[in-house]
Amino acid sequence: MKWIGSRGGLVVLLAAVALFTIALGTWQGWLAQAAPAVVYVNDNALPDVAGCNAPDANTIADGILAADPGDTIRLCEGTYAGATLTKAVILEGRTEATRDDVVVQGASDGLTVAVNGVTISHLKLDGPGGATTDDGIKINTGMEGTKISDVEAIEWDDGIHVASGMDTIVEDSNLHDNASDGVELVDGKGNVVRDSEIKDNGENGMTLNSEEEALVEGNTLSGNTLAQIQVVSKSHVRIHGNQIAAGSDGIYIGNVPAEAFIQIGGSAENANSFSGTLGAGDYYVELHCAAENTVDATYNWWGSAVRAAIDASIYNDEDDAGTGTDCAAGEVDSAVVFDPWLEAAPTATPSPTPSPTATATPVPGTTRDFSLDPAGWHNFVWSGADATAPATALSCIAGNYSIAYRFIDTGLTAGTWERYVPGNALLTNMTNLNTYDALLVLITAAGVQCLDMPVVP
Repeated sequence: MKWIGSRGGLVVLLAAVALFTIALGTWQGWLAQAAPAVVYVNDNALPDVAGCNAPDANTIADGILAADPGDTIRLCEGTYAGATLTKAVILEGRTEATRDDVVVQGASDGLTVAVNGVTISHLKLDGPGGATTDDGIKINTGMEGTKISDVEAIEWDDGIHVASGMDTIVEDSNLHDNASDGVELVDGKGNVVRDSEIKDNGENGMTLNSEEEALVEGNTLSGNTLAQIQVVSKSHVRIHGNQIAAGSDGIYIGNVPAEAFIQIGGSAENANSFSGTLGAGDYYVELHCAAENTVDATYNWWGSAVRAAIDASIYNDEDDAGTGTDCAAGEVDSAVVFDPWLEAAPTATPSPTPSPTATATPVPGTTRDFSLDPAGWHNFVWSGADATAPATALSCIAGNYSIAYRFIDTGLTAGTWERYVPGNALLTNMTNLNTYDALLVLITAAGVQCLDMPVVP
């Protein structure tokens, strides 16, 4: 009986092992099926490299048919007809190819996004030119999570058009010479355009129309016919860290309602830089006279440190509100607030909480030396006595800096910046320093050192 029981257990064990082996094989097979695949698309026999020499499809449309959601459709060098993306795939040019060698053309729109979660990267969209009504990339109404990077769009109506999109990201792209706008965002939420070059478009570099929580950051905009950036309707948008070269309007803000929120710069670390010779009737920032919204355009570089020159480059600003200077007296409900501004163009993005460049540790009753090389923005801590005048605290670098900032923390992430401009009492609003106050200073020469800064006991 004992032997028979052992034999029965062995049979059960062998059966369990067999079932487990079958299940494991099924699981592994399912994993192999579920793993994202790469679908190669090649419209000719070149290049003779892995994947491209035995493609899965010859057109983008056929590549979409062959792909599953989550797959990558990789385009080899060639010229392809446009298509509609109906699956959540990654559509990319072959990494080793130059972007100019992977070209999408269209008799209608270049690429149409008709599903959430699509990524498009490393390719060129070359439109038909002329009075076209087609877009390089058209994101259909309500699509979410589209990511566009390293894309060039030229000779379309809009380079990229997004209708009611959510969490769209456009980055590291070149959008130029389109008939209307480089990028047009309408009725969306959480959309981002960053680190892109947007130039020479027939209307605006970028239009934001009723966009909620939009971010325009780190772009270079120039040569667009009407405005580099246009903001209209009930938009909530932050415009940070852009280089805006304006021949036409830099930023045009339409008849926005009180519910709109528009921040242009707003802090030293988010400063935009404006440059270029303005034509008659053009401004770095223009706010419609019937707008009901006060625009925060503080801490930008306006190409000048002279208030009157900045005033002249802004239409409907804080100095003109209610005076009839730009708009008719009594017509203005709001204005562009530009003071304080940056007295030097930011060469790097300063932070309100910078990491100290000085490594010396204060020792009671002594002095300390530290380097502020190379020229540019540096930060350090005043280690001398309380109630010291800014000129005294900065005497060790006298003649080698153009401006100093101090951040005054008022709690709950809020605060203000004070500035000290040597020799200019009109632009200076920094009060006396206290021990361990942090300073952000623009050094103007190479090899500068602060020697013998006092250290309080």
